[in-house]
Amino acid sequence: MPPSAFLCKIFVVIAAVLLLYFQAISRIVTGWFSFEGSHGALILGVSVYLVWTARNRLRNLSPSPNLVVGTLILAAGCLMHLSAQWSATLLLEEVSLIVVLLGITGLLLGSSWLKILFLPILYLLFMFTTFEEILSPLSGTMRQATAWIASSFLRLAGMPVLLSTTYLVLPHITLVVARECNGSHHIVALVALAVPLAYFTQETWLRRTLVILSALFIGTLANGLRVMMIGIWSAHHRDAPLHGPFNIFYASFIFFLGMLLLVGGSILTAKKAKRTTLLRSLSPATSEQSFGQTTRPESFGSSLPRGSLPTLLALLLVLGTLGLGIACKPKPVPLSYPLANLPLRLGDWNGQSLDNLEAPYKTNSADALERLYRNSSGQGILTYLAYFPVQLQDREMISEVMSWQVESGQEITIPLETETVTLRQVSLSGSQKGETFYYCYDVNGRILTNRYLVKLAHIVDAFTRGRTNAALVVVQPKNDNDSSPLSEDELMEFLKLFIPLVQACLSS
Repeated sequence: MPPSAFLCKIFVVIAAVLLLYFQAISRIVTGWFSFEGSHGALILGVSVYLVWTARNRLRNLSPSPNLVVGTLILAAGCLMHLSAQWSATLLLEEVSLIVVLLGITGLLLGSSWLKILFLPILYLLFMFTTFEEILSPLSGTMRQATAWIASSFLRLAGMPVLLSTTYLVLPHITLVVARECNGSHHIVALVALAVPLAYFTQETWLRRTLVILSALFIGTLANGLRVMMIGIWSAHHRDAPLHGPFNIFYASFIFFLGMLLLVGGSILTAKKAKRTTLLRSLSPATSEQSFGQTTRPESFGSSLPRGSLPTLLALLLVLGTLGLGIACKPKPVPLSYPLANLPLRLGDWNGQSLDNLEAPYKTNSADALERLYRNSSGQGILTYLAYFPVQLQDREMISEVMSWQVESGQEITIPLETETVTLRQVSLSGSQKGETFYYCYDVNGRILTNRYLVKLAHIVDAFTRGRTNAALVVVQPKNDNDSSPLSEDELMEFLKLFIPLVQACLSS
């Protein structure tokens, strides 16, 4: 087969993939111009460079399609894409793109090409929110570690400090390490830098692993140092901006300081030959040796695969996924009756409607109910009910709009007449410190508190029932200054009245 005909088939398959992932790729490229995703273009460049360093190996390999492995990987990626599209799970859609690229590589080019291109393709994961999502459950631990490191540095500098979880009480100011200040974005960027750095400067996998793991330690240490410097700066410049001149103590401080330490440490720990390679900016010849051994020269077009079966399989799976995603997408499910029909009186509690709730309650739901219930003693309970007829991107129940969904909290059980339901108790940090609320998700009658289980339930419902409707239920005690705090027993009695009514309204 002429090389031009084979390349034409590859371009056709790539065009089909671009069509399938058009919206996802558009979001990725747009994210390059945001603060959180600005490193995405650099990640793509590094991935392309990794491919370029192996260009001679690839040029000397003849494509040999692996129908079994390639088809299985591609089918798995397409299934992940459908699951992500129907459940509005951006993270899963991003990961599915990587799996689809790996599958197409194996299906059209073969196992030898897949082995060489596996690392460059997998490296693209750093463009996405994958690792931030992995670190999100550790947000509280990372914040506490940052606060502890900062307090230790401040004591070494001679400044008295009182540490309380994520709060640092200084003589002149109280600093709080908020969730946005845990440094996860820049720590992930450091790890992304450490991967190619370790690959090109270290000779053994143990040393490479240690370099990559050191990026986590360096990033956390740099974040603690950043908070310490904010404390010292604010003590001597009380009227100046908190983050220093030109905002040098923002979270990007973590990446730039960490980059210097990481590159310097990698150069010092590299073998002499590797160190020379790095200082020469990874010359093509040296990079070629570091990425792998060159195989026997062979003309690219001398033994190209004949037949169109691999191409047809790839197009069938990709375009079939596109068609199924449109034709079989879940339909919106209306409520049994409007949320406003929920009774205003629940036992000793009288409710009034609200329409001015702000974060952390506001969502992008199609239908929401905001009420404040009070009893005869003046004690109040704020309720927020948001219903989603179908999960759509930017209008899904699990969303970055409500960052408290990733906060750790304890679960409480409420015994009802026919079942026992579980709610999650969360205490807000930052400006709402001290405020505690309870929430759960109602997914087709199933009460869940884990957002990953909610996403899994959406996927199962989408494939088996053609629906992804669900609701978010939030309850928060609200007391006036002249009323006694709401007891746990009183809260439980209210929830025993409120939850069954919500379940009846959401049943369909």
